[in-house]
Amino acid sequence: PQSNVIVTQTNGEEQLDFELVQTGTGTAPSVRTVGGWDGNFVRLANVNGLSQAAAYVSNDVLEPWTGVAEYAFDLKSSVPGVRPGDDGWGWALLNTANFGTTGSAGSDFGPEPNYAGSLGVGFDVNNNGGEGSNSVSIHYDGNLLASVPITSAFTGDEPLETGNVLRAAVKIRPSGTGSEVTVRLLDLATGELMEPIADFFIDGLVPYEGRIQIAASTSSDGMN
Repeated sequence: PQSNVIVTQTNGEEQLDFELVQTGTGTAPSVRTVGGWDGNFVRLANVNGLSQAAAYVSNDVLEPWTGVAEYAFDLKSSVPGVRPGDDGWGWALLNTANFGTTGSAGSDFGPEPNYAGSLGVGFDVNNNGGEGSNSVSIHYDGNLLASVPITSAFTGDEPLETGNVLRAAVKIRPSGTGSEVTVRLLDLATGELMEPIADFFIDGLVPYEGRIQIAASTSSDGMN
């Protein structure tokens, strides 16, 4: 099936095919066609009180970007404010030199996308390292580079747990010996635009052939 993950590079716009991979226990991830905000969605982790992790992974290989590249996707916590046990989502542009042209990056799914040779962004809803109740983090080549707490300026709420659909966008812009990365979140219900990561320079992040993986882990919440 196709997803609502949209990739925009200098060579045009592309919608990706994907497969679903699960680790842990509980209901398997699935494509839902009822109740979705745009007609369909992928339920990665379910409300079942069990430790669970799953990933959407694309086998569509993306050529190395030659200019600005942007990767947009939607995410949503379907049970707002549920704790403890909820973890979050992790987005990664898997480097095919490290992870090949098919399959996932393994079983380490969730909001800490630390993968060799690859850029990752975490959306964390669990304050397990002093980073705040909601935070966005940036990762490269297996390392956490920065973590930024986020709060809605409109409502004061934790924006990753309101139950609203968030349109996330990761933009990569080549710069010198590396690239600048920007992460934006648009709340589709309120119109609030948040930019927790802006022009973050990563030395050594140069264009590479990659594939998209979006993962979620939880033990009590529902992550879409």
